Amino acid sequence: MEDYFNETQENYNVIITPAFWGGKGVFVSGLDGKETFFAALQTTDMQDNIPYTSGDNILFYVWHEYGHFFVNPLTEKHAEKVNSLNKMYEPIKDVMSKQAYGIWETCVNEHIIRAINIRMVELFSNIQQSETMLSRELGNRFIYIVPLIEKLKQFEKQKDARSITFSEFYPELLNVLDSLQKVEYWKQVNKNFNGPLNGVLMEEMTVWIFPTQDLDTEALKIAQDYALLIFNTFAKPRGGILLADTTALKTDLSEYGIIAYGTIESNLFLKHHAHTFPFKIENQTIYADKEYKDKDTKFISCLPNPHNPQKGMSIYTALSNKNIQDINNVFHGGEDYIIFLNRETVISKGFYKKTEKWRF
Repeated sequence: MEDYFNETQENYNVIITPAFWGGKGVFVSGLDGKETFFAALQTTDMQDNIPYTSGDNILFYVWHEYGHFFVNPLTEKHAEKVNSLNKMYEPIKDVMSKQAYGIWETCVNEHIIRAINIRMVELFSNIQQSETMLSRELGNRFIYIVPLIEKLKQFEKQKDARSITFSEFYPELLNVLDSLQKVEYWKQVNKNFNGPLNGVLMEEMTVWIFPTQDLDTEALKIAQDYALLIFNTFAKPRGGILLADTTALKTDLSEYGIIAYGTIESNLFLKHHAHTFPFKIENQTIYADKEYKDKDTKFISCLPNPHNPQKGMSIYTALSNKNIQDINNVFHGGEDYIIFLNRETVISKGFYKKTEKWRF
């Protein structure tokens, strides 16, 4: 990080927080007036019932949270210029607020830090991972990130040629945003849903659909009860709507983010639209990036809302409705799909190729 920014900080502190979700950077002022920065990082995996954070996730979260250490003070220093660009916030205000970025200054920090993270991953890790990150950030509606990435490439050249620091270059990033504001760049951005899974939950209105058709009535009740539990816990307090699949088929859901539970055959809404999915589930097999026949396999995927490509849909499915129980209990959200047996055994996850139709 210090090599990338061409700057250094006095101290770095990490706190691993098993009961916390996500990452958080916190400035704490000492009695001497100096600020110490703490990066609080979630755990991402479980092994033998012990939570831990993998090396890849440590790297990602440390680079992101310590990015605030370098970037936030510069945004404060240039607050007048930053605030002159706040017209750019309105088109993404709702989706940013749902990600806890409720003011424009915070949104600017996140755009810049995420752009830097993508460049660092490409430079110090691998280009495929950086492309995956960019797809995720665009899906999360960080719509100004590509021009910032291109400008950072100029910084990297100037840093090597002239030894300038990131602090010295920072105003150039604001100039990029200024140029985007003048041409109303937000009007040129593709507004179709682009993933990832978390993007569906950012919709202002969500509808949750449970299955009603399964000869195994015990398994059907398991799926229905679990869908109701998740709905009551996460969606009902936010004004979400719960529908049976039969009702959903008769309802205009074009303005909703859709979350559907159950096997493809048992959820009639999913069955009706299954021919449009990039995967299929039949003969006790999931056909996705490859074939999956283990009876305990679970599959979570996002796709565009079949009634409106600007909205999203999340599908929580399995080979049996019995396996819908506890299906949310895997670390997911930042990808388009995840295939797994349980929380500790993730088989595959990633992003679709998004041409006219989404595909593996």
